[in-house]
Amino acid sequence: MSTESEAVLPIFRKLAPEFASTVDATVEDLIDECVLWLDSETFGSRTSSAVARLVAHELTLQAREAATSTGSSGVGPVTSIGTGDLSVAFAGPSVSSHSHEDEYYRQTRHGLAFLQIRDSRAEVGFGLLT
Repeated sequence: MSTESEAVLPIFRKLAPEFASTVDATVEDLIDECVLWLDSETFGSRTSSAVARLVAHELTLQAREAATSTGSSGVGPVTSIGTGDLSVAFAGPSVSSHSHEDEYYRQTRHGLAFLQIRDSRAEVGFGLLT
């Protein structure tokens, strides 16, 4: 277990209880990947929470992809959910005042929480995600 995993895993378990059955090794692998996406100096004391949210976001997207009947990745927010033969529809990325890069994170509640953490940092700006 890496140092990052030791710090992030307990936070991930608190913030994403829907992944309680996901084995630690899977979560730790994603932690090791997602930690590379952030500048820890910029996120400061919120780095572990930001990484935990990114990991939960990625796992949510993976679960969504696995659940789609076509095997293709659902993109965008859920617009409708059916029952009986399960049907889920996703909206495509929208044109808005937000940056198109943020649309990826707006697809899940964990992605939105990550954006909130990112936007709360004083040094937010170009190059934050590396």
